[in-house]
Amino acid sequence: MWTGKDLIELRLRLNMSDFQFAKKLGVSMATVQSWELGLAILPFYEGKLDNLKSHVSSYLAQKGRLAETIERHELQKQKSEYMTEVLPDGGSVSVKR
Repeated sequence: MWTGKDLIELRLRLNMSDFQFAKKLGVSMATVQSWELGLAILPFYEGKLDNLKSHVSSYLAQKGRLAETIERHELQKQKSEYMTEVLPDGGSVSVKR
């Protein structure tokens, strides 16, 4: 049986707002807020929450990999926008192409 505290913990672990969490479950934000305050959760939604909880680790891992991929692409893009020029004193400087 899910409690409001359990629901908040799961939502925060997923780093989701009330709105995002509600959208993921297919309910309104007001419904999520009422559940978090202690209103009973229907068995159908408890099943959805159980399923979501069972996939948290893989979801967070995918999210982490996606963030790393985006960061790598941004670094590559940034590197391709700049070139290194050697200064007369032997030092170097990056300049935008």
